[in-house]
Amino acid sequence: MGSIHNIKTTEQVFGAKLHSCTIVDAINDKNVLPFRIDYVNTLKMKDDIKDKKVSTIDIKRAESAPNRITKVVKYICEHFDQKTNEINFTS
Repeated sequence: MGSIHNIKTTEQVFGAKLHSCTIVDAINDKNVLPFRIDYVNTLKMKDDIKDKKVSTIDIKRAESAPNRITKVVKYICEHFDQKTNEINFTS
């Protein structure tokens, strides 16, 4: 195995998977800590855009748009403590 900077997948770190299960099963079996996922749609269409058939949509470009990234980072910063139940030990 190469340096840690070359590792890109779980399989590269731990080897071939032994088995698989759903995250729900893993939480119920107490193999992982429970967590909640909040879905926030960050790809909204403007009202004046008309739908038309296209062969493909450049999802990567839409997801990496600077305005979208700014809004996602702002949301994370504003809601981090609330969503993670963080305790500030420095105050």
